[in-house]
Amino acid sequence: MTVTTDTEALVRRAYHLAEVMSWTSRGSSICSPRTVCSTASAVCLARRATGVSNWAMWSSGWASCFPTVHRELHRVNVLGDVVAIEVSIRGTFLGPFETPVGVIQPTGAKLDIPTADFWYARDGS
Repeated sequence: MTVTTDTEALVRRAYHLAEVMSWTSRGSSICSPRTVCSTASAVCLARRATGVSNWAMWSSGWASCFPTVHRELHRVNVLGDVVAIEVSIRGTFLGPFETPVGVIQPTGAKLDIPTADFWYARDGS
């Protein structure tokens, strides 16, 4: 038997919205002013974004490089208001990727990044 908590349902809805919405509308739908996106990944160049407008800037690089990116959820673990998810980020490198040392031109290569996401929900958001 599988039990889904309200917190897990909230997070799964955010992933669903990310799959079906355009990049420009995702931020306002799944982020709040308290949202923090942080990564140490070389692909994202160790960026951190807080709030909706900064999230949009943070994710704009992904939108141009990997317009077909999607996430496959593998394992979801819930402990109170914390949701930890094992994720694969997959897509195809179709657009130019701007880096501090210059632009990397698209190659059509497949992207498959194993990662984990941690969501901290408070008061249902």
